[in-house]
Amino acid sequence: MVMKSRKAFTLLELMVVVAIMAAMATLSVNGYRALTKGMRDRSALVAVQTLVDAARQRAEIDRKPVFIYLYDELLQEANESAGADLVGRGVAIAVRPIGRITAVDGNYLCDEFGDLDQIYAEENQQTSDAGAANQDKTSMRLYRLADGAYVDVKPSVASRPLAASYLMTGETDDDSVNAQNADSGQKLIRCFAFEKTGGGAGFNVGDVYGGEFASVVLPPGYYFGSSAPSSVSRVKIGSPMEIRPTTGAASGAQGVTVYSMKPGSKKLEPVGTTKTGGN
Repeated sequence: MVMKSRKAFTLLELMVVVAIMAAMATLSVNGYRALTKGMRDRSALVAVQTLVDAARQRAEIDRKPVFIYLYDELLQEANESAGADLVGRGVAIAVRPIGRITAVDGNYLCDEFGDLDQIYAEENQQTSDAGAANQDKTSMRLYRLADGAYVDVKPSVASRPLAASYLMTGETDDDSVNAQNADSGQKLIRCFAFEKTGGGAGFNVGDVYGGEFASVVLPPGYYFGSSAPSSVSRVKIGSPMEIRPTTGAASGAQGVTVYSMKPGSKKLEPVGTTKTGGN
């Protein structure tokens, strides 16, 4: 009985099979990368759109304009294995108006006509809440609505006696202020003020200010400007987006465009543009 020998694979056939497997693996990896990048792109756009919609709703509730400020920043973040990493990303801040600065008293920004004690805790307020007792160790930011500049202040407000800049009759509900009025012959009023805790923009009398009520931090590599920052800093992008009740966006009607870093390149390319959220 004659046994037939089995034909083996040739080297050429093996090389063809390996090449096909390598090509399929490359396609799978590239497809996975494209899929994950698409998911990140959509996630960034959805986050910004949600912020715009929230600002729109806030404007409708307050019946006042709401402002969205866009920034690109490059900062150093601590990394246990590498020491420090440079991280670039976009930041969007939604700000609602609070009031107008009527006096600058040293380190205090005063608002004679704002009911700040109804919005924020008083500096000398006694409370058993341990978290509130430590609030002065933190800070918040006041934004100047005209240009988005900001200053760090305490999250509480302090009572300040100021000389009245308008005709005022009668007494206040503050005995110490009434006593000062009697002693000095001046007409003083009791108002509330924010105390600055750090650097930032200088505020002047007449500046309209507001506070942050919502924000979005984009993933690393996603920006609001068409070029990435080259040094460690925060840069404001474009003009503030003003969203008014019932009429939508008064400026920036084209929406907010998000950019991302092109893989293997330092060039930014547009990911997409949000809707304005207006009527």
